[in-house]
Amino acid sequence: MPVDPPPRDASGSTTTWTLLDALGGGDADAAWRRFVERYRPFVRGLLARMVPRSDRVRAAEDEFWGYVFLSDALRRADRGRRFRPYLAGIVQNFALAWLRRQPATEPVTASSMPAAPIPGASQQELALWARNVLALALAALARELPAAAVALRGFYGLAEAGEARAPGAVSELAAALQTSVANVYQLLSRGRRRLRALVEEELLAGCADATELADELGLLLASLREQTPGLFEGD
Repeated sequence: MPVDPPPRDASGSTTTWTLLDALGGGDADAAWRRFVERYRPFVRGLLARMVPRSDRVRAAEDEFWGYVFLSDALRRADRGRRFRPYLAGIVQNFALAWLRRQPATEPVTASSMPAAPIPGASQQELALWARNVLALALAALARELPAAAVALRGFYGLAEAGEARAPGAVSELAAALQTSVANVYQLLSRGRRRLRALVEEELLAGCADATELADELGLLLASLREQTPGLFEGD
């Protein structure tokens, strides 16, 4: 089934790039807070892979957001690239430079060396990105269809941030939602369809054309099927 190209504004930019353009506009503070809030989990996960000590990850993350803001790297982005690998590349380059600046207070061992940047998309990067996109889509679903979002989170074991937890029984969900078992199944069916659409909308914003979108969607859904079996079965 063909996929429609991503929505564009009057300048021809996709909506993610429009958000980044706003970082230098009159409402830059709000645009910056929105950007950090949306992509902090992905950035933190990538840094945790490269910074060997967990107590240093937060320090690196704090410096990363300052670096991105002051360097203007996001607004100078190559709009012909996909957003995910562009952001991942910025994080990887920052992490390597950040580690080189740290004082050598500990002996360097094989286990303390950072992971080298991986050409293309690694499975870890895709898993982090998939969880970030799923969390954003679930939050959007909760605003549109609160009961459906509760049903999906409970039935498939999804916490607020998108990570896995123990799945719940339909009878338990029916009691929590004060509805019938049959209605819970309807909520699950409707919620799955809308969640899939919201995932696509999130990806649309960071792809230049329909071909890129189809490829990015395929990668993301494959990762989500491994992390949350059943949620996108048959999609």
